[in-house]
Amino acid sequence: MKALFYEIANEVENTVKSKMKRMDLGEDLGIGADGTPTKFIDDAAEQVCLDVLAKKEKKFNILSEEAGFIDNNAEKILVMDPIDGTHNAIRGIPFYALSLALGKSRLSNVELGLVRNLVTGDTFWAEKGSGAFLNESPIKTKQYPDMDSMFSLYIGERATPQTHNVAKIPRRGRALGCASLEMCLVASGAFDVYYQNYSPSKYSMRVTDIAASTLILREAGGEVFNDTYDILDMPFDLKSRTNVIAVGDIRALEILRNVVV
Repeated sequence: MKALFYEIANEVENTVKSKMKRMDLGEDLGIGADGTPTKFIDDAAEQVCLDVLAKKEKKFNILSEEAGFIDNNAEKILVMDPIDGTHNAIRGIPFYALSLALGKSRLSNVELGLVRNLVTGDTFWAEKGSGAFLNESPIKTKQYPDMDSMFSLYIGERATPQTHNVAKIPRRGRALGCASLEMCLVASGAFDVYYQNYSPSKYSMRVTDIAASTLILREAGGEVFNDTYDILDMPFDLKSRTNVIAVGDIRALEILRNVVV
């Protein structure tokens, strides 16, 4: 199964790179199954994923932001975000990814996850119970550093007041616009925390955004929570939304919980 995920990732990466000089990457092609506009680049990447799966005749149901749920009468569901970080891609910011995860029904039973950085080609992946990897090298989260912490957090117009307090905790903060890759950077120890807290919550994360990176982070030794500090679990559907707190070291969660709004 890992080989299939790599094949999909390679094809998507090649296709996206071949189209990056087009002027219509951000063209709206209609409304996707997630209720947001489908951009040209999203549609092109998704079609590559579907084409590879059709050629391989793999029997999966599919959940994707653009196509929605495709029922192939299978036991397992392939959860896809063909382009995570669409706005980065269409504005020329080199930080966006493909996210693929395989499971039965929800985050807690994802068994394989892959996130491909479509700019650099770096691949984060994990199989449940077997650890997490960047390319072929094992990765682990790191102990929370009191004096040199780095957070990734959403700080736009829909950020909660609490977010601005959280932003004062680390020595350095970043906002990179691609949840799957940012959570993987927590898994590899580059970030200590990924904090995403939208208001209203209807703008928060879908399972397609985070299914693969949640497994990767957990296999690397970290954990993912919602905004009430419960361990995150959510079903495979496009209706459910969640805010996300991803930490490499559980001690970071206690620091966050002590922030006063």
